[in-house]
Amino acid sequence: MDTDSRKELCKIALIITELGVASPEYVALRLHIPLTRAHSALALMESFGWIERLELSSSTCPCSRCPLRRVCPLARGKRAGKNVHVYRIKSEVVNYCKRLLSDSRDK
Repeated sequence: MDTDSRKELCKIALIITELGVASPEYVALRLHIPLTRAHSALALMESFGWIERLELSSSTCPCSRCPLRRVCPLARGKRAGKNVHVYRIKSEVVNYCKRLLSDSRDK
């Protein structure tokens, strides 16, 4: 994978870090990219082991502790009749991405 592709994945990783979790819809909105591209990037990151998909019904999901979980369509696992996927980033990936993106700014 080339450096530009890794940088784009790292931008997604840092977006996930902001909230602790993120959905493909949120990633697409934040990066101004098509939803299909966000889904593809997240699937690629999951295959690399960078992120993990969370079960919304699990007690380990941050949504289970959110005060808005009863009204949030994301926490209820549905949005416009579709299942929602939520991802969490692994901590070692965050450190890698911060280094990669800061190195590219220093050049």
